[in-house]
Amino acid sequence: MFAVVYRWRLHEGKERQFMDGWRRVTAAIHARCGSYGSRLHRADDGTWVAYARWPDAESRARCEVPDPEGVAMMSGAIAERFPETRLRIVDDMLAEPAGPPVIGSEGPAVTGDRSATERSWVEGWAVVRRASRPVDVPWGLRIEIGGPTRTVRHVLLDADAATARGLIGTVTEPGTCVKAFLPPDDMEPWFPSAWEPTEHCFLMAVDLRPSPVRLPDGYSVTVETADGVTLVRVLSADGELAASGRSGLAGSACVFDQIVTEPAHQRLGLGTVVMATLTDAAVESGATEGILGATVQGRALYEALGWKVLAPLSGFVYRPGA
Repeated sequence: MFAVVYRWRLHEGKERQFMDGWRRVTAAIHARCGSYGSRLHRADDGTWVAYARWPDAESRARCEVPDPEGVAMMSGAIAERFPETRLRIVDDMLAEPAGPPVIGSEGPAVTGDRSATERSWVEGWAVVRRASRPVDVPWGLRIEIGGPTRTVRHVLLDADAATARGLIGTVTEPGTCVKAFLPPDDMEPWFPSAWEPTEHCFLMAVDLRPSPVRLPDGYSVTVETADGVTLVRVLSADGELAASGRSGLAGSACVFDQIVTEPAHQRLGLGTVVMATLTDAAVESGATEGILGATVQGRALYEALGWKVLAPLSGFVYRPGA
């Protein structure tokens, strides 16, 4: 086994930015490069020290930076970098009490039936997108999206391949989407060439607890709630939209959706601000479980905030003649 010790001195007032960036980078490296995680410490002399473990030195050498935004957050907070120390572990007698999972580790974030979480995500997503209420069908749930195109979304719940193919064979409306909590490679054989894969995502969940909101200087937050949907906007000093996100309630669950940071305001931790503000609003509304569908890029941020991956989330859209 292989370990590395890092040490930095930070700019005063940049500690939170550094910690948020470190969590993002650590989660991304664990998820994509196979590291064993890291611990961050503050030393008596005011410096900051991190201890990271790897299967071997080669695994670390092969790892490319998977979260440039998180790295930029850290770099902007560092006043001085000290030489790293590389260690070969020759013995290990740490004996720590059981605790929460290592940042980025996969597994259920909440107790209970995963199928219930999957259904809650569909129901909450429909609330957030102001679509029709999901309807139970033999393969799972059906949602009328509405809008100019009147598209339809089907979400498979415990549907076998034969049932899924039966549904797919009946679709004639362009833009119809079929999603399932399965890897895309498992679903691809079901779809003819007229179907296109959507962006690969992950179903993630967390036990909701109040979260402190720390705004960078010069930014403000607005919160609006109507019809079960909470909209959070982060505004710059000149009133420009810098980041936003929304959530919708589905019983005791709250589904987070459309978390976006505008390009000109990235690398400042505004995504974390949006998530913390939405979390506090959800807790105040009585929600106990947070659920979302994360892109590959967004997954690192959510893992850094304690969210856990429950399942892959894949989809295909009907695009005849595309």
